[in-house]
Amino acid sequence: MRKDLIQCFFTTAERVFRFLENDHDFHFLCGTLNHTNNYKIIKPYRGTDESISVITRFEKDGHALELIYDTEFFIIDRFIYFSPFERFGLMELLEAAKIDTTSIDNKTKYFHDQNSIEHMLSTTAEVLKSNSKIVLRRDDLLMKRAAIMREARLEQIIRNKYAETIEHICTMAAKAFLEKNYKSVVMLLMPYQADLPKSELKKLELAKAQLRKSE
Repeated sequence: MRKDLIQCFFTTAERVFRFLENDHDFHFLCGTLNHTNNYKIIKPYRGTDESISVITRFEKDGHALELIYDTEFFIIDRFIYFSPFERFGLMELLEAAKIDTTSIDNKTKYFHDQNSIEHMLSTTAEVLKSNSKIVLRRDDLLMKRAAIMREARLEQIIRNKYAETIEHICTMAAKAFLEKNYKSVVMLLMPYQADLPKSELKKLELAKAQLRKSE
C-alpha cells in the first residue's frame, strides 16, 4: 500500500511542478528523507513498503521547494527555502503575501489514497505557478511579515495551552476543595495565582485560612 502511495507522490510531484524546471531552471530530486548528526540526507528510494518519510525537492542556488510525505502518519508538509537556513511553510508565505489559499488549505489532513495526494499536489502547484513571482523570489519584507505572523501564531498557541492548563488546574482544585483537601488546593492554585479568576482566588484564600486554623 505505502509503496503505491510513495510512487504516486513522486510521479505526481515531478509532473505538476515541472514548470519549476522548465520556467525557472530548478532541479528535481526525490528519495527517502534521513537525518544524521543534524544533517538532512536524501537517499534513493528502494521500494520499501515500510513507514518512512519521503521527499521531493526542487532546488536552485540554495533556493528550494520541498514536499515531504510522512507515510507513518500520512501527512504532507510544504516548505520554501530562500537559503539553507531560511525556511518557511508555503502557507506562511502565501498568507503573508495575502494570496487566497482557499483551494490548497485542504480540509483533508491525512493522505491515505492516491486521489487525495494527486489533488493536494495539483492544487498546490496551480497556486504556486500563478504566484511564482511573489513566492519564488527573495523578498525580505515578505519574509519578515511571514516571520511576524508565525510568531503571533505560536504566541496564540501558547496562550491557548496556558488557558487550558488553568482550566484543568481549577477543576482539580474545585474537587480537592469539596473533599476539604485544602493543602492540595493551595499547592494547585498558588503557582497560577496571578492569572486566576476571582472565584478561584477566593477559593485559594479560604483554603489558606483553613490550613492556618488547623496549625
